[in-house]
Amino acid sequence: MTEFVTRARPPDGQVSMGAGAFVAESARLAVPSEVTIRSWLLNPELADPQPVTIGANSIVLDDVVIQEGTTIGSDCFINRAVHVGFGCQIGNACRAEYRAEICDRVTIADGCVIGGFVCDGATLGEECVIVGSLVHSVHEPDLPWGQYEANPVLEQRVFVGRGAVVVGGVRVGAGAYICANATVTRDVPADHVVINTNEFVPIDEWPGELTRKRWG
Repeated sequence: MTEFVTRARPPDGQVSMGAGAFVAESARLAVPSEVTIRSWLLNPELADPQPVTIGANSIVLDDVVIQEGTTIGSDCFINRAVHVGFGCQIGNACRAEYRAEICDRVTIADGCVIGGFVCDGATLGEECVIVGSLVHSVHEPDLPWGQYEANPVLEQRVFVGRGAVVVGGVRVGAGAYICANATVTRDVPADHVVINTNEFVPIDEWPGELTRKRWG
């Protein structure tokens, strides 16, 4: 039986804000990671969360959580209730839409829009739009969580539609368009449309019109 509950909270890290940046009062920045919290429980003097940087003219709205060691570039918009994990690098002019989830150690290049789920360690090239999910396959659930699995890599201008899932350490080529509810478990060539499960069609042979919405 637990004899006591620790009600104190480890300190958040420092925050550096560029000129013209706005952060809502209810947002929490530089929130400690699990490793930092466990160190703090052993010895409060060991708690040293890494700083967070918010670039110039970026906007962070209500109930956003950004964990320690993350950098948000300039001219970004982080909508309400977004979660950003630790050690992320988010480029300039990016958007994270309502309740988007960006996990730990994610790298996102300039001009991306995130409206879905991006798993640990994913890499996104410039001007990607993600309204579906990038996930790990977890083929061996007995292994420690978040280890021993390659991360997805998306090259520039990849679109992942609503309900689509990119699974595991695949590479999605530049200009690929993953349709709503499609599933990807293999590398996708550049400039291909993906439908159903791993069905690839060259964009030049696609009979319909593909639109890539721009926000802002």
